[in-house]
Amino acid sequence: MMSLRMHRATFIAFDTRVSQRSKEPTLSNVFEEFAEVAARYRNVSEYTIPGPARDDIEQVAANVKAKMNDPRYTMIGEEMVELVRETFAASKQSGKPWQMMLSPTLMGPNINPNPATMSEFAPPEDQAEIQSAMDALLSAPVAGLFLRIAAAMAITLTPWNRDDFNGFASERSRILDIFRRDANNAVVLSGDLHDSWLWQLYEGGNHTGIPVAVNLGGPGVTAPGFGRSFLSAFGRIVDDGPGGALVEDG
Repeated sequence: MMSLRMHRATFIAFDTRVSQRSKEPTLSNVFEEFAEVAARYRNVSEYTIPGPARDDIEQVAANVKAKMNDPRYTMIGEEMVELVRETFAASKQSGKPWQMMLSPTLMGPNINPNPATMSEFAPPEDQAEIQSAMDALLSAPVAGLFLRIAAAMAITLTPWNRDDFNGFASERSRILDIFRRDANNAVVLSGDLHDSWLWQLYEGGNHTGIPVAVNLGGPGVTAPGFGRSFLSAFGRIVDDGPGGALVEDG
C-alpha cells in the first residue's frame, strides 16, 4: 500500500494480486457455468422472452453472481478497506477535490457485448447481411456455443472477468459506499486488460443509479489488445474513420 497527498488530490495504491487476495472465485471459469444451458437452447431469441430458456439462464446468472458477491472473498482485505475510508475521509475534510485509488485490477462491471445484436454497430447497408451470418453462427451446435454463452451473459448482465473486482463484488460494494460518503470526486486508476477502458461506477456496484466514481483503465505497453482478436471476425463493423465501433491500441 502507498498513500500520497498532494495539494489538489490524494492518491492511495494497493496490491490486488498477492497480499490479501482470496484464491476464489478466480479459480472457476464463468463461461463454463453457462455452457450447459447454451448447448441446450440454440435459439438465442428465447433468451429474452419468458419461458424455459430465459428461466434457466437467469438461474445460472443468479448462481454466478452469488459467488461473485460472497463476502468471504477479498481483494484487498478489511484493514485496507478501512484505510481507504480513513484516507479519503481526511482528504475530503481537508478540502481536496480529488481522491484517487490506484488498483492493478479493474473495478468496472465488465459486461461483454451481445453477439446477437452486434450487427447494430455496422453500417446500415451491411446490417442485414451481418445479422444473417451471425444468426447462422449462433445456431450452430458447436461453433456457436461460445457466442450463445456470451449472449446469455450479456442479456443477464453477468460480468465475464472474475479476476478483477467483479469477482469480489461484496468488497467492491463497500469501497464504492466509501466513495459515496467519504470522497469529493473519486477516481479509480487501473490496468491489466491490455486495452483502454472507462466506466462510470454506481453505488452498490449497480449498472445504473447514483454515480460515485469513475474507473479509468490504461492500455498495455507491449501486450496486444482485444482488438486484434475481433478485427478478423468483425472487420466490416469497424469504421476506419472517426466514430468507428472498435479502436485498437498499438
